[in-house]
Amino acid sequence: MKFLLSDIYNSLSKMTGYFFWNMKGVRVVTSSYVSKKAALKNCSVFGNSVVLDEAVIGEHTYMTDAYIQHATVGSYCSIAPGVKIGLEEHDADNYSTHPSTYDSKSFVKSKGRAEIGNHVWLAANCIILQGVKVGDHAVVAAGAVVTKDIPEGEIWGGIPAKFLKKRSI
Repeated sequence: MKFLLSDIYNSLSKMTGYFFWNMKGVRVVTSSYVSKKAALKNCSVFGNSVVLDEAVIGEHTYMTDAYIQHATVGSYCSIAPGVKIGLEEHDADNYSTHPSTYDSKSFVKSKGRAEIGNHVWLAANCIILQGVKVGDHAVVAAGAVVTKDIPEGEIWGGIPAKFLKKRSI
């Protein structure tokens, strides 16, 4: 019974978020979840995307099947399927990474918000860790794990992500 009530609550939250954002000019499909506490401006959220409370998304940015948490994303960004930005991280220095072994306030060791500039392309399945800054006009290759800042106009890829080349823009 508890799980049924939880499922009903989650479905209602998803639908109220859908109506809330579409009334504000943000294109959100019914399969996505966008928190009403997030800050979105004239952007598009497609697929099974999840945008949580702490997210800020700029104008004309679009995403499909993305997961965005502790992050600010600029305008005119292209976010491909499977991209994850600013997710919570476990405390690897604790004797266990399971949250039941310590209080919920210390569960997340925040390294700050991930910051994505304007006109950035985040290719499929890349991961941008907390505290990382991606400069304007940058490109992150598919499957890359970004652990450090990316300067403006550069293309990075790999695990961990490394500089590949400068864009000719």
